[in-house]
Amino acid sequence: MKSEIYFYILVRSWNAFQWFDQCIDSILMQKNRNYTILFVDDASEYTTRQQQHIKSKLKKHIVIFNTQRKFSIRNAYEMIHQYTKPGSIIVNVDGDDWLI
Repeated sequence: MKSEIYFYILVRSWNAFQWFDQCIDSILMQKNRNYTILFVDDASEYTTRQQQHIKSKLKKHIVIFNTQRKFSIRNAYEMIHQYTKPGSIIVNVDGDDWLI
């Protein structure tokens, strides 16, 4: 029996709240539902309300708010090694980008 491929959509973001909904909606609208979003914010200057909006929209996914900047590569490394399972596919989307 063939096992289904699992996806992790890694969204690394820094001060990109103005694009957050477009970015995340583009992922949530995908037909394949076999994924988890790994959202990491790299110490943006978000208000409590903005952070709550992000957490609420991604309540079934993983959301991390860094308190100190770690930058792109370190964020990717830490998220992949801490939250993904071997054999999965990882899709990288910047916080100011979106999927078709």
